[in-house]
Amino acid sequence: MAKIRLGSNLHDVQQRYPQAQITRSSDGDGAALVSIVLTPAIGLIAYTGEDDPAVALDMHRPISYLETDSPACRTAAGVHPQMALATAEQYYGPVRQITLSEIEARQFVEFAHQPDGLQFQIDDSGIFKGNERTSRRHQPDARISHISVGL
Repeated sequence: MAKIRLGSNLHDVQQRYPQAQITRSSDGDGAALVSIVLTPAIGLIAYTGEDDPAVALDMHRPISYLETDSPACRTAAGVHPQMALATAEQYYGPVRQITLSEIEARQFVEFAHQPDGLQFQIDDSGIFKGNERTSRRHQPDARISHISVGL
């Protein structure tokens, strides 16, 4: 993603992108994450296996997860955040399932021919019945909001 490979480390990222702003961040659950801003249009979140968001970054730990909501970042097929779900289906096949996560109520879509390791989050446009947490239905204007890749 953005020419950053899983398994590389933050030092490698800083060498490749000297202008990158690499800072500690965390999510709603308090997980220790890393914010990587390559340009004003390209930002990523990385996970390096660290547990404490209050500890300084270890620039030599390998990156095991990357996520972006930047439309400038694209999969090998050209799918990107903000792309219409209907357009993404042209590349990865029909929606197999939309899953609503329990803790943060995020919605993740799985396509029939989705590449291994890629995960796609959508913009809360899944249609769920009652208390069901899975569906195949979505609003006609559904869009991909985030793309992530992990080991």
